[in-house]
Amino acid sequence: MQAQLTEPMVAGGCYYVEFYVSPATKSDFSFDNWTCDCISMHIAEDRPLTGLFGLTPQINTVPGAFYTDTVGWTLISGIYIAEGGEEWITIGNFNEDDETTVFDFLEEDATPYVYMFLEDVLVTELSDLDVLNDTVVCAGETIVLTVPEGAGSYLWSTGSTDPSISVTTTDTYWVEVTTDCGVFTDSAYIFFSIDDVLFSDTALTLCHQELPFVLDPGVAYETQVWNTGDTTLLLEIEAGGIYILSGYAACQSYADTFYIEVIEQLPDPSPLPDDTLICAVGWTALLEAAPGFDSYLWSTGDNTPTITVNAAGTYTVEYASTCDNYFDTVTIFEDPYFLESPDLGPDTIVCSIISEAIVLDANADLPNYLWNTGQTTPTIVVTEAGVYWVSSTTACLEHADTIVVNACSFINVPNAFSPNNDGINDWLTVLCSDCDAFISLSVFNRWGQLVFESNNPLNGWDGTFEGKEQPIGSYAFVLRYSDAGTEALKQGYITLVR
Repeated sequence: MQAQLTEPMVAGGCYYVEFYVSPATKSDFSFDNWTCDCISMHIAEDRPLTGLFGLTPQINTVPGAFYTDTVGWTLISGIYIAEGGEEWITIGNFNEDDETTVFDFLEEDATPYVYMFLEDVLVTELSDLDVLNDTVVCAGETIVLTVPEGAGSYLWSTGSTDPSISVTTTDTYWVEVTTDCGVFTDSAYIFFSIDDVLFSDTALTLCHQELPFVLDPGVAYETQVWNTGDTTLLLEIEAGGIYILSGYAACQSYADTFYIEVIEQLPDPSPLPDDTLICAVGWTALLEAAPGFDSYLWSTGDNTPTITVNAAGTYTVEYASTCDNYFDTVTIFEDPYFLESPDLGPDTIVCSIISEAIVLDANADLPNYLWNTGQTTPTIVVTEAGVYWVSSTTACLEHADTIVVNACSFINVPNAFSPNNDGINDWLTVLCSDCDAFISLSVFNRWGQLVFESNNPLNGWDGTFEGKEQPIGSYAFVLRYSDAGTEALKQGYITLVR
């Protein structure tokens, strides 16, 4: 016999194969009364049409097991590991006549032909073993627990190594089936009932998050009713209380009582304080989680409701009761520039009259600067006297410093001038920051002749003497001025160029 599977086998798949055989007899059919131990199954990707006697079947009968039961059916089974793509099965005798052993089980000495009926051919992928069911049996009866034949070995919790066992006592029975594909296990609780009422009490404490909750007696009854009026085996509840299931199965009545306590949700705890900025030196802070919980765990490793910290950072706490867990976080900041401050140094002077420039430096590691000049750099260059300040605003405060830049006390004479009427340096005049100190300026030519003299700092020499332009060259000068009330003298040379 040949048949095509509904879908190809999967490579590496473990398949359980079974079929039943029964010999045909002459009394029922016009067949001879012989049997053999030669019925097997061949599994292939393509349908074999020729050379059947050369095939090697994968599912075989036990050698020497002749099928003689003409009333019932005999199981032939086995395990097959697929190579992938197989979808044709062939059942029959794959041996030549001279290799086939036959047996005249009715001893009628007829011609040795063997005919077999086939029934219930099954090919199914074996991924788990789930054939045993929890069962209630009336006391005094026997139940047979059976798993598929064809495995390498069997081991029951009773110690039996057969595919089937008969049990008569209440217990949980398990079986371990070893095949070429691995080891499979299954179990069942078999309860032998007596004709009276069995009581069971179950106390459960549930968290509020577990509601609704399904009550399961764990045993299948033929009929049942809950004290709520429900007649289903499983009861979904949404509150605590006492729930009673009255059930009947086979010869036994049951009363299962469930005492359900529900732990209600706690109110939301008070949170940790908001993120906090600390503006202090050598500070500590007390962090307090909500009280009344069973356990606490801080990110610091502490397990108390309160902790004391002295460093900036993010702190988390997990606090829990039997049913509720909460998390909270607080971040503590501190100003890293709290002790920093700009330092412009002592007041100083600048001589703008001679285009002198000085650099003002904040001398601090601050993140930002603002000068009263509008500049935002750590240093600025100034050429004018005045009051200068710089500030830097950080998380805690504004850091600032001020410096006074005074004008220098200066009086001098340029070292050259060019009286050529081009509008640039045409006059020799005194340079002074405090011109009230000026007394007189005298200019002499190379022969010591006085060619210019003035008692007014605003009056300059135009390079002439007695109306005549003086020659290019060096001229000596004498500058008299007052220094703290005492007459002082500066002498030098100037160059007249044209």
